[in-house]
Amino acid sequence: MFLQFSIFAKSIAMKKEKVLVAMSGGLDSSVVCLILQQQGYEVYGVTLKIWDPDDLPPGCRHLSIGGDQEIDDAREVAQKLNIPHYVIDVREKFANTVIQNFIDEYMRGRTPNPCTYCNRVIKWDAVIQKADVLGCSYIATGHYAHIVTENSRCFVRKGDDPLKEQSYMLWQLGQDVLKRTLFPLAEMSKKQARELANHYGLSKVASKGESFDVCFIADKDYRLYLKRKVDGIANRFHNGNFVDKEGRFLGHHEGYMFFTIGQRKGLPAMGYRAYVNEIRPDTNEVVIGKEDELFKKEIIIDNINALKYERIPENKELIIKLRYHHAGERGHFSYMEDGKGLVTFIEPVQSPTPGQSAVFYEKNDLLGGGIIVSVS
Repeated sequence: MFLQFSIFAKSIAMKKEKVLVAMSGGLDSSVVCLILQQQGYEVYGVTLKIWDPDDLPPGCRHLSIGGDQEIDDAREVAQKLNIPHYVIDVREKFANTVIQNFIDEYMRGRTPNPCTYCNRVIKWDAVIQKADVLGCSYIATGHYAHIVTENSRCFVRKGDDPLKEQSYMLWQLGQDVLKRTLFPLAEMSKKQARELANHYGLSKVASKGESFDVCFIADKDYRLYLKRKVDGIANRFHNGNFVDKEGRFLGHHEGYMFFTIGQRKGLPAMGYRAYVNEIRPDTNEVVIGKEDELFKKEIIIDNINALKYERIPENKELIIKLRYHHAGERGHFSYMEDGKGLVTFIEPVQSPTPGQSAVFYEKNDLLGGGIIVSVS
């Protein structure tokens, strides 16, 4: 019954082409290996070792992603499917790039999005390099999205399942890597992927749940993580001030880096629903106010990456997503003289947050994105 999936019908030429699959040890990448085998590719698997269990706090080592358990699970799938499996140790680079950027962004008073950054500087880079060594023409991942080529440019289109599609996470990828990338799950739903895994005897990965948390924070508390990683942070920044937008003192906090725009938890009682409205790292102040103060009309972005076109279209109505599960807001984009970009929304949007990604769409097509640096 499962051979009815159209994804299986996309057979390649008689000569087998090599493809290297980034295997996380989870359901999605395991099903990718299965699909590509059915399509006639010569499949190889690779898992990135990004985390050392000794770096995790006691009681959390079993929760890590990119550690020994995930490597073992990926290797077990590879053995069942009779494909070669490799492990790449990227712990040092991951620590020096993704983790350090995560810490630096919070210390700047911003809220980082490490997964989109990791896709560019760690995952695709490491897998492409290994693919070159193995002579693989393509790499593949378990993302629910399409790769499209038009007018000699490669870009990402939303996956068919609106509940699972992951195009937002891919806006930082470049043309060079997209041209060699396959997304075999583009037409599938998570339910179909799970059924397929069960049907072909991959019951262990089929039973695995979703993971939406930052992979290197196994206890899900980034505040404790910063306290472990930044020397003296608890002493250096305690007794910071909560203030209102006029600067009036409202109470004390343990440090501005422990807050994010729109946060309600941990604020002083105000007699109304209070939210974090602004973070001021230079003065260790957290500005709080009412919900209506969270709505902003403009944002400025940097680190702009364009996908579908050479440049993000200017003065044209686009849909801009500010978070992974954000439905998107209508707005216009224009380049600034310093290389940054100005986004003006048609209606004010709630809680645009410095450090997060602003990602542009034209219908279902991902145009590119940038990092939010300021809001107004």
